[in-house]
Amino acid sequence: MRAEKARLELEDKQAEEKRLELERLNSEREKRNKEEWERREREQRKKEEKELREREEQERQRVEKENREKEKFEKEQKERDQRERVQKEKERIELEKLREQQQRQQQQREQAEQELREKIKAQAEQRMKKNEQNYYSRVIQTIKTDILSPIENDTTLKSYCSKARRNIKPRLGQVTNSKTQIQWIIGQLTNTLTDAQNQQSELVYKWSLNFLAKSIVHQAETETIVKPESAYPLGTIAVYMMAKHPLLREFLLARIVKKCPYVIGYTCPTDTEEGRKRMGYKRSAETGSWEEDAAYSERIGGIASVWSVMTQMSFGPTSQLVQRYPIHHAWTFLSRMLNLPSESLTNAHFTVVANWWDLGARRFQEAYGDQATKMLNLACNEWTSSVADKKFPAAARLRILGEQWKQTGVLSIEQPSEP
Repeated sequence: MRAEKARLELEDKQAEEKRLELERLNSEREKRNKEEWERREREQRKKEEKELREREEQERQRVEKENREKEKFEKEQKERDQRERVQKEKERIELEKLREQQQRQQQQREQAEQELREKIKAQAEQRMKKNEQNYYSRVIQTIKTDILSPIENDTTLKSYCSKARRNIKPRLGQVTNSKTQIQWIIGQLTNTLTDAQNQQSELVYKWSLNFLAKSIVHQAETETIVKPESAYPLGTIAVYMMAKHPLLREFLLARIVKKCPYVIGYTCPTDTEEGRKRMGYKRSAETGSWEEDAAYSERIGGIASVWSVMTQMSFGPTSQLVQRYPIHHAWTFLSRMLNLPSESLTNAHFTVVANWWDLGARRFQEAYGDQATKMLNLACNEWTSSVADKKFPAAARLRILGEQWKQTGVLSIEQPSEP
């Protein structure tokens, strides 16, 4: 009995020890759980406090940025308002002088614009069906075979042509923005061409037209690089001479397209000799190497400047002369350039459009109104953005021209008065 009792007491004691041990373990587990929960609570509070501080800092920065932008906007707005007030006052004075004349011309202008738009559409559809670049290449080849070659083999005709050369070349070297000087040069050139036409022969006349065309293009690619506004007198002379001698148009456009095919929207890869030749690159006769892209862009930019002037010049309402290369060619040019695949674009494309913009965008907008505004916005925004990764300098320049237009309302450099 005693042994049984001792055994029971031992089992009770062991059971009690197990119970106490279990309670201790439970207590420790609860303590650890509580500490873990408290630790997580502290970390959560720290995280929330950090996020709150970050949000407060972001909000502070946002408010400061908004305030800076607001101050900048208010300053710019004040400057714009001042410019607008000055401009409006100037426009009001001019408007008083022009209102009566504009009222008479409004109906005629609207009708002319409608007819012009229809004509442009028809011509664009027709020209898309043929390769203009090849056509003008054939014109150049015809000049060589049918005009230059016979002249070279005829001593008498060659003498007449030398005289015409001596009369033409110095005149284009004397071009300035002087209205009187431009009129005098036009008169001298007209006399030379008329003399060749009336007193010599058809070959001498055509040779003289071709030499005049070459001389105009040469002046364009050498004299207008540094000073784009110098393209105005040269383009003016070209327009007047085409009006007086319509055959000059074909010679001059062939020469322009040969050197700067961009004006008809033509482009092709330049990774081959044939491609560079088609795009008007010059090749050194001494080294056989092609000119650098920078020199090429500057040269064709000068040609594009004169071409731009040619499209925008007009004659007075009482003049009997006819503009042989009107402004709808500028519409065709710009629309074709903007429709080129972005992967085919080079810095030269943007050089040509930027030079055209400098001298012709204002007249272009006057001619086509809201539609022109849409195209100009497309050119300086989406078109330049499409090659942003290539970082073309001329694309950046064109974008800046667009920004200046939006800020100041000025599209082109000031044009001298027409003769």
